Amino acid sequence: MQFFLKLVIIGIAALNLQASWFITTPGELSITLPNENVILYNGIPVKVISKGNQSAKIEISGYVNPSDKMKLYATENLRLLSMEVKDEKKVIVVNNRGTVTITVPNNILTEDQDEAWQTNSDLFYDKCTKCHHAKVVKNHNMLEWEALFNSMKLKAKTTPDEDELIMRFLRAFAKDGILTESD
Repeated sequence: MQFFLKLVIIGIAALNLQASWFITTPGELSITLPNENVILYNGIPVKVISKGNQSAKIEISGYVNPSDKMKLYATENLRLLSMEVKDEKKVIVVNNRGTVTITVPNNILTEDQDEAWQTNSDLFYDKCTKCHHAKVVKNHNMLEWEALFNSMKLKAKTTPDEDELIMRFLRAFAKDGILTESD
């Protein structure tokens, strides 16, 4: 019985390590990792393969554009960028799907989706509720959000950097996005 219990505990620990984690770059759109020759975009879900005291080996999966295999997207419509690589050989491509395995510092990883998207979410709700109540993000797809936001951003008085952070949030949590907002 003890052997079986140990197997269950080891299995649970392995599942926790494989659970979704997120890249977090508070207040920034992305982070460049010169040692890995990549740019990682905030909020992307990743799979942690192994984790040490200082760094973790992660796997990022997504979609590739056949004409530009140096960018990995979170969505099949290629509207939500996950990462950029400087070396195409880093991306293992099968059909239109790509996978990259890299080592990252632990301080850019979080298991908390809300923490990863906090800056983007706060900015959206701050800028986009000055004139009206916040719209439910999942009620519109990415293209609808692009049109809606572009029609209102002058009134919201956003900077180009804020535009990118807000659109990233809207794309991620849109009807055809990759995430859902927690209540």
